[in-house]
Amino acid sequence: MNEAQNHNTYYLYIIYSQKVDKFYIGTTNNLNRRLFQHNNNLSPYT
Repeated sequence: MNEAQNHNTYYLYIIYSQKVDKFYIGTTNNLNRRLFQHNNNLSPYT
């Protein structure tokens, strides 16, 4: 089974927010989407 077929893949991430000078730890099943949200101010947390 490759990654595209495995819908149970989750990623642990650590993101730094310069806006509030904090690190956030979380999990996501779509790392590209989460980074896009972070980098485009689409998340209320980062």
